[in-house]
Amino acid sequence: MRKSVPVTGWRVTFAPNETVKKQAFAPKTVNETLSGGFETVEAAVPGNFELDLMRAGRLPDLYYGDNVLKAQELENMHLWYTARFDHAPEPGTQTVLTFGGIDTAAEIFLDGGQIGFSENMFVPFTYALADEGPRAHEIVVHILPAVIYARGRYAAATVTAHSFNDDSVKLRKAPYMYGWDIMPRIVSAGLWKPVTLETLPLDRIEDVFVYPWSLGGDRAEMRCRIAVRAEADLMTDYRYVIEGACRDSVFRFERPITGADSLDGFAIENPYLWYPKNYGAPDLYDVTATLMRGETVCDTKRFRIGLRIVELEQRSPAGPDGEFLIRVNDKKIFCMGSNLVPTDAFPSRIDAYTPRQNEMLKDLGCNIARCWGGSVYPGEAFYDFCDENGILVWQDFAMACARYPEDLRTLTELEREVRHVVRRLRNHPSIAVWAGDNECDSHQPRQFINGRRVNAADPNDNLLTRGLIPFVLRNEDHTRPYVPSSPYVDPAAFAAGSEPYAAEQHLWGPRDFFKGDFYMYSTAHFASETGYHGCPSPDSLKKFLSPAALGNRGTGRTCDDPEWMLHSSTFRIDGFAPYNGRIPLMIRQTERLFGYAEKDLAMFALQSQISQAEAKKFFIEHFRAAKWRRTGIIWWNLIDGWPQVSDAVADWYGTKKLAYSYIKRSQQPFCLLFDEPSGGLLTLKAANDTPAPVTVSYRVRTMPEGETAYEGTCAVSPGETEKTGCVIPETPGAFYLIEWEGDETGRNHYTADICHGLDLKRHLSQLKAAGFLDALEGFSDLPAVD
Repeated sequence: MRKSVPVTGWRVTFAPNETVKKQAFAPKTVNETLSGGFETVEAAVPGNFELDLMRAGRLPDLYYGDNVLKAQELENMHLWYTARFDHAPEPGTQTVLTFGGIDTAAEIFLDGGQIGFSENMFVPFTYALADEGPRAHEIVVHILPAVIYARGRYAAATVTAHSFNDDSVKLRKAPYMYGWDIMPRIVSAGLWKPVTLETLPLDRIEDVFVYPWSLGGDRAEMRCRIAVRAEADLMTDYRYVIEGACRDSVFRFERPITGADSLDGFAIENPYLWYPKNYGAPDLYDVTATLMRGETVCDTKRFRIGLRIVELEQRSPAGPDGEFLIRVNDKKIFCMGSNLVPTDAFPSRIDAYTPRQNEMLKDLGCNIARCWGGSVYPGEAFYDFCDENGILVWQDFAMACARYPEDLRTLTELEREVRHVVRRLRNHPSIAVWAGDNECDSHQPRQFINGRRVNAADPNDNLLTRGLIPFVLRNEDHTRPYVPSSPYVDPAAFAAGSEPYAAEQHLWGPRDFFKGDFYMYSTAHFASETGYHGCPSPDSLKKFLSPAALGNRGTGRTCDDPEWMLHSSTFRIDGFAPYNGRIPLMIRQTERLFGYAEKDLAMFALQSQISQAEAKKFFIEHFRAAKWRRTGIIWWNLIDGWPQVSDAVADWYGTKKLAYSYIKRSQQPFCLLFDEPSGGLLTLKAANDTPAPVTVSYRVRTMPEGETAYEGTCAVSPGETEKTGCVIPETPGAFYLIEWEGDETGRNHYTADICHGLDLKRHLSQLKAAGFLDALEGFSDLPAVD
């Protein structure tokens, strides 16, 4: 039977490129590496070498102050990871040495001989050990400095990327690591996934894919694609069995095997279907696939599946005839959820920080999560969690904000990567959409003359996202919709003028006031990105900014403090620094709402968090009020991957900003919300995303006085947003608390006339009276709010 044992006892040796060139020394064995005169420290695997240096006292905490700049001084380092292990082959098995993830370009040596070269951090490298009897082995993995290795790769004239990220498109390495507006520049390296010895049966299941072919009535027609490895010349004695159960629904299917790959069909009677949150239960079948030779069990694989069929109805240009709608099992789904960025800047720690992200997704009532294309692919636990909790996954492939090379080398590496990712994940029912990349359609070269677009490259000719990826999906997984980019500039949108005409859009625009015309009158049917800044709590700021920096945040025009700038996030402290306008932007957004920005750090942070909370609330409710003209919103973003000022609603320490509690109320499956005023009147709407009709009694009160402005009852159809009988004048400065009980119980609010600004003292009294300040986290030194 299968077993997996990690290789332990790792050390990492490092030296700068110029030293390695001068010495012309390329160690291939452990002894050569350790005696080569370079510095060595103990290494954690999975890990990143900067973390090893921090543990060894060679580096300070890179997340504090301006220390992250020190990471850039290490970008020229060669690394040699070394370990020894003993191996005794077991009869009737094969042992495979598997490197789960090497970051990034690396020579791999076993016992002094090179067994391979890897230059893609997203795919594993495997090597079958020879059956030589019990013996000791040693591993050396020489990781080349990514920025120097990339210099040998030619980029065509039309290849583009964010400022200072040009090298990122030349390697299959996570884009965010080169510096982003949500991540520091730490072009790290290491064995970021486990290295294991896997003992496998000689007769084994290589892969199995089980999916519904037809759902309807009381029967599910299923398909099973299975690939096996068999030792015998003739396969007449082999068969496989697929069996599974969900509650009282069970199935069993058995079929002789006549070849290494088989596609067969079977049926499940009275099946339980899988639905996303708010639309039904996310029922899962526990499945066991067994390979038999005669009466002997050769191998088993256990996994779970959900019975669902996903559709995407998409038409551009956006407007009266446009659409972007996800259906699951023929039900229209209104999507509410978050974009997910790496949960930590060091990829080896992402899986460890993922569980708290998952619990927040569940707590907020999200039914969709987007795995952003600038990141790595999450570990299996993330997808299991989404399967179990009915959270749809929009999965980008790992490309972002660039025009990637379309040369043979890139095509070859990307093909390996996409095939591996799809085969690994395709049994998960939560994965609803494959997306080719993030915003790469928006990075096509073009020219303008007198405001007229000319000589524009059509993204629909892209060889990566219109050629290679759909080709792989056609062969490996035809069971989900695919969009070539997000936003997807299809031929109709391109002809109309590109991104603003796409049915699915990223709503960033001028990043001005959140109820400005750009946001209020967007044509988007589906927003897969939109966000707004919110300052972390004072307690969190004090953890990563030095005392001298805390009071130097700058103004709405400039910020010159290196620590604030680095954590905003940027990676250079000079006039060419990218993203260095984000702190002034946060201040301007606060000034726009309150007329000024408080000098006191705690009060400013509170102002900023109120601004962000109202913005995120508006984005979500603006879309819910227009259901089904608008069909979903994936806001940016849930939790930071390092300590910073950002659009996230929880910081890297896990401290929630005020927006978190606002979003939780706005995303209740049943929610009463005020639409934006028309003719000075506010209309209360009931958004019912549940599969059942809902009747409630409700009351609208003005706060802090607590006087009743309206009360009534409403009955709302399942899955619809409908008007209630409540229509009231919008009173300037009013704060309306909405409460309801009946089939559903909840509360929400509406801040009236917010476009004309808020009086901070009065607004705080309103929030306190409504009990909303109880959600504040990380404000241990906040002055008393009267």
